[in-house]
Amino acid sequence: MNNNFINNLPKAKTFTNLHFTENFKVAKDVVNGLSGVYAIICTTTGAVYIGNAIDLSVRMVAHLFYNSTNSHLKMLLVCMV
Repeated sequence: MNNNFINNLPKAKTFTNLHFTENFKVAKDVVNGLSGVYAIICTTTGAVYIGNAIDLSVRMVAHLFYNSTNSHLKMLLVCMV
């Protein structure tokens, strides 16, 4: 996917460096109880994963801590480590 596409995606909120505990806590609190469509973007490779959730904070925890996600996102998360 090219950078123009990624840069032109509508953004409600953007969070970075979620591997830092404080950044993750802030992001989780902001989206707690919200539903919607989200994108996880690897800034190194430009790989993009788009998903949706009824509760974005629950989904964020599932993806980043409990490894309960699909193989496409697992590969993307590896690039972010």
